[in-house]
Amino acid sequence: MALFRYFIRVPNLPYEVRDQFNAIDIVEYLTPEKGTLKDGQPIVRVKTWWAVLDFVAIADGYIGKNLYDDPVMKGSQIAIGDPLSLVYSDIDDVVGLKSDCWCEVKVIEILRQKPKK
Repeated sequence: MALFRYFIRVPNLPYEVRDQFNAIDIVEYLTPEKGTLKDGQPIVRVKTWWAVLDFVAIADGYIGKNLYDDPVMKGSQIAIGDPLSLVYSDIDDVVGLKSDCWCEVKVIEILRQKPKK
């Protein structure tokens, strides 16, 4: 088994839920450190001005470190592209996946309606 490590990063957000600062607030990590990660499993819940979102795994793995899961970091805003978690995975589980962020966005709740472009 060959081990592969990567950072789950804040992905580009759809226009309907992205704010003008291209930033998010972390609400809570849904998969703890040293926790097993399965494809389709929510990793972290975040919030923008417009919506509550979950970032969902696109591959199986193991969470080595949740970078902002610390009371000191509570309320911090982070930008699109910033790392959220360090994941270890079997290389066979990620071969063929093409992703810059290693997660997908799932809208949980719309807080406000954004004006159309």
